[in-house]
Amino acid sequence: MKRSFIYFLRIFIFPFIKSHIKEIDGKENLPEEKNFIIASNHQSHIDSWLIMYALNEMLKKVHFLGAKEGISGLIKFSTLYYFTDTVAFDRKHVKREKVLRKLEGILEKGRIVIIYPEGNSNAKAELLKGKTGVAELALKTGKPVIPIGINRKEKSPQRTIRIGKPMDFAKEKELFDRTNQESEEYHFILREVTDRIMREISELCKKPYNY
Repeated sequence: MKRSFIYFLRIFIFPFIKSHIKEIDGKENLPEEKNFIIASNHQSHIDSWLIMYALNEMLKKVHFLGAKEGISGLIKFSTLYYFTDTVAFDRKHVKREKVLRKLEGILEKGRIVIIYPEGNSNAKAELLKGKTGVAELALKTGKPVIPIGINRKEKSPQRTIRIGKPMDFAKEKELFDRTNQESEEYHFILREVTDRIMREISELCKKPYNY
């Protein structure tokens, strides 16, 4: 994330965001000496600002994964995505391998990647089926996944942010590395790891995951 934007956040945005946060639980679960992947549920556009607030001390290492059509209106996505170091993709013409390679390169530089595995914002009472990209990124790089759950009680403007313990997939990675990418086993591993991550997010945000 750009240094100038971090200063802007801390001076002008975070005082407002703070009023929308009831509690941040589990900050001790964020590794200080190594990088990681964050996987969070996604209820609305404010979620990214909430996560940035929770990661205040680490912002210079943060990168988001975001859809090009995810931001509209007065602020063009290209401007905001530039300052937040967001890797943008087009949902209609997504080139999965290209996006994953770019995210792998970011992680190799010791940075942090934030992904919403549901693939879109979801205000429903249940979590959407998780996309397998976060699992594939974790298995290819060996980086831990930090699950985050954002919970908002009905009609309340305040959210609770719960940060889970790091999820390590070293055993799954050994098998994954030996598996042919075109095989059913390859996709089975991706689905199993994805659903494990989603179940952790479910526990944290208190929304059921029925897959």
